[in-house]
Amino acid sequence: MNPTFYQVFRSLFTPAECAELRAYAQARPEQPGTVGYGGRQTVHDMRRAQVQWLDVADEHLSTCVARLQKVLHRANAHHFGLDWKACLDLQFSTYAAWNQGHYDWHRDDNPGPVHARPYDRLLSVAVLLSNPAEFEGGTFEVRPQGEVETVPLMQGDCCVFPAALLHRVTPVTKGVRHSLVSWAEGPRLKPSEPAKPKTKGKQP
Repeated sequence: MNPTFYQVFRSLFTPAECAELRAYAQARPEQPGTVGYGGRQTVHDMRRAQVQWLDVADEHLSTCVARLQKVLHRANAHHFGLDWKACLDLQFSTYAAWNQGHYDWHRDDNPGPVHARPYDRLLSVAVLLSNPAEFEGGTFEVRPQGEVETVPLMQGDCCVFPAALLHRVTPVTKGVRHSLVSWAEGPRLKPSEPAKPKTKGKQP
């Protein structure tokens, strides 16, 4: 049985809910997307995107956060078995064709000794808020064990995967792509405790 490196939850949000989330996020302060833990570097060859940060404690987002936590619990229980505790951030990302918005291969955890926090990102969750008809390019891809795999997503779909998994968003060549991402944090994994998937079982 092949391992599962991610799990997709279809139609977690309706098109109307996606539109409302987009409008709510776009009213927040915007900044360039950065790379590296703590957002210290802007590297355009690596990442071209604008982001807005949202507060998981925002009452307006309580339904959204609850749904994300539910799929995190479900995916983790069935596939990943990681000791995550909480989602601490929500990030709304905009990838536009005018500058070929993209995010090249990266992982969301922090494998190096960059910070002294005992917690780290263990699981990532990403929601496509745009209708794929609104943009071209902007494909979400993962690279488990050196092989590139496309993760097909429709508007409102959600993908949960280990934060240590290499992934990218390819350049947007037409239109604009919007997404919402968050990370489940927990005690940092020891070198002898890699985040290994258990079994294959994407949600039908």
